[in-house]
Amino acid sequence: MKRIETPFIRNIAFVGHGGTGKTSLGEAILFTCGATSRLGSVNEKTSAFDFEPEEIARQTSYASAVVSVEWNQHKINLLDTPGDGVFQADTRLCMAAADLTLLLVSAVDQVEVGSARAWASAEELGRPRMIYVAKMDKDRANFDKTLAEMRSVWGPDIAPLQIPIGAGDDFKGVVDVLNMKAYTYSGGTGIGTLIDVPGDLEAAAADAREALIEAIATSDDDLMEKYLDTGELSESEVKNGLKAAIAAGSLVPVLCGCATDNAATDVLLNAIVDVAPSPLDAPLPKALNADESEVVLKCDDNGAFAALVFKTIYLEMGKVCFVRVFQGKGDTDLTFYNATQETKERWGQVLLPFGKKLESLSSGTPCGDIFAVAKLKETRVGDVLCKDKMDFKVQTPPVPNACISFALKAKNKGEEDKIAGALSRVLESDISLTTSRDQQTKDHLISGMGQTHIEVAVSKMRRFGGEVELLPPRVAYRECIRSATKRVEGKHKKQSGGRGQYGVCILNIEPQPRGTGFEFVNSIFGGSIPTQFVPAVEKGVRDAMVHGPLAGYPVVDVKISCVDGKYHPVDSDGRSFEMAGRKGAREGMLACSPTLLEPIMTVAITVPDESMGDVMGDINSRRGRISGMASKAGNQIINAQVPQAEVLTYAPDLRSMTGGRGYFTMEFSHYEEVPGNLVDKIVAASKAESDSE
Repeated sequence: MKRIETPFIRNIAFVGHGGTGKTSLGEAILFTCGATSRLGSVNEKTSAFDFEPEEIARQTSYASAVVSVEWNQHKINLLDTPGDGVFQADTRLCMAAADLTLLLVSAVDQVEVGSARAWASAEELGRPRMIYVAKMDKDRANFDKTLAEMRSVWGPDIAPLQIPIGAGDDFKGVVDVLNMKAYTYSGGTGIGTLIDVPGDLEAAAADAREALIEAIATSDDDLMEKYLDTGELSESEVKNGLKAAIAAGSLVPVLCGCATDNAATDVLLNAIVDVAPSPLDAPLPKALNADESEVVLKCDDNGAFAALVFKTIYLEMGKVCFVRVFQGKGDTDLTFYNATQETKERWGQVLLPFGKKLESLSSGTPCGDIFAVAKLKETRVGDVLCKDKMDFKVQTPPVPNACISFALKAKNKGEEDKIAGALSRVLESDISLTTSRDQQTKDHLISGMGQTHIEVAVSKMRRFGGEVELLPPRVAYRECIRSATKRVEGKHKKQSGGRGQYGVCILNIEPQPRGTGFEFVNSIFGGSIPTQFVPAVEKGVRDAMVHGPLAGYPVVDVKISCVDGKYHPVDSDGRSFEMAGRKGAREGMLACSPTLLEPIMTVAITVPDESMGDVMGDINSRRGRISGMASKAGNQIINAQVPQAEVLTYAPDLRSMTGGRGYFTMEFSHYEEVPGNLVDKIVAASKAESDSE
């Protein structure tokens, strides 16, 4: 592809609910533009967008893909995103890199939860939007019903740029209401045949055109004044006004078509070229100086370099990073500063992306373009780049909190290095995956947005040579006491010839308020334990708190005071008093009505109205407490607090209850006592696990 300058570049992110046909639409565009010789298919495993083994096997998108095509002397960078909400961090980075969010909505299923989530993200990120009503050829396809529901959920600033000619088996094409032209399609070429507007659609098309022009006029004071005075706008005023309104987000145009039959693809491409914002028109992200003052970016080849790495993938050539330049240009052989990793790097060639195929661009790219670079060592997905260390930093979309975790276990001993290398590659490619080590359970945890998210990550690890098994994470229970006891004796005495071991400490043990932690108090008076041995008593007591007497979990919220003791001038030493402290603490704890504490999670669950009763009943069955409810974008948000033990596998359960339409966020809140009827069961399971180890 020849170099195309900034005014003629369009960066488009396809978003929407899973199964709305984003990848199929991308394939239709490639074929219509002549970039492929046949119409690619997800089902036939010939898609240029879905090329990773996990995607091919399951016939669904699990990662974004980038393809660049040319249409009418314009370069269009297509960013196809996964529809499953567990990959929303990937989708949001693509939206931040694009200048227009093309939201796909099914003409059969109308506004689904994935589409509502994508709309909310576009609003949050300030991205211009365009809607494509897909699947117009399917049974029960209904454009008018879909339009009405979108306006009901998202507001009135949604205006058709096209209306369909027929629906279902009778879908023939579209009417371009802006130009009052109609097109029919056959043969799957994507190129329409111009016809007169059908007589039964003339009134509807005229009404839609009038509503569209009124919406354009309303978006600009000068246009509104002229429209009120004369009742009309010129062709250039309409086109320029529409383009400006889309870029400002004050108007969202609606198009329609059928990707699998490749119908109405050319008019979609024409709309992208004619009215979608170029990098010069679209809003740019915020950037901050080191002192947190805001920097106003400008899409200018001569500006200070500023870019976002919105995708990273490993191909045969190694690691490949996909970059959107917001300011400056994508020169070859560029040395840059990675502001996220705080290090300098250099790339050589600049590459044109076409799915997993990459073509070298000898002249680099202009400002606003998207390209790929290979073999960067430190740079990973989500990193922001600039020219020098003291330059500003572009703000990136916030990363959603992980809501599910699994423990990783090596399948074969001695392969820890392989696993670490494979895991590092996966983490470099997915900003919403995290790993940690639970200091209490010693589990090596991998955390993400859902079970599918984790399973896909583990599948990639296996491809990279890291054979691991997924295990449910162990709940980090803790132990506490509910009553106090006084003058518990901790005694250590050993005599086996020669110098013996002797130490006695007297302890008072009492509960502390929840969240206080552990406190040791030295209350010795009169020298019953020499001063130099008191730290040894404390060490023994603290050691006893690491593994509580009930089930071996850490002890918290306890105050232990050493009030008295005995010593022997010859046989006493630090080790003896350490042992005495440990024994006294353990025996005293057992006399203080010990019990277990469990972590409580705060969850916010977004579900459609019809699933609300089932989800609320399920939360109650999990010992959860519902704290409130709210409505947002046609869905219900249920706020609750639930024990962690009850939501370890909540992600697939919620998916099952809501048909894939529900999603949730979760974070740790606090610890609470485990109900008495469950304590014995947890204690027995802990002891059985210890015995097996």
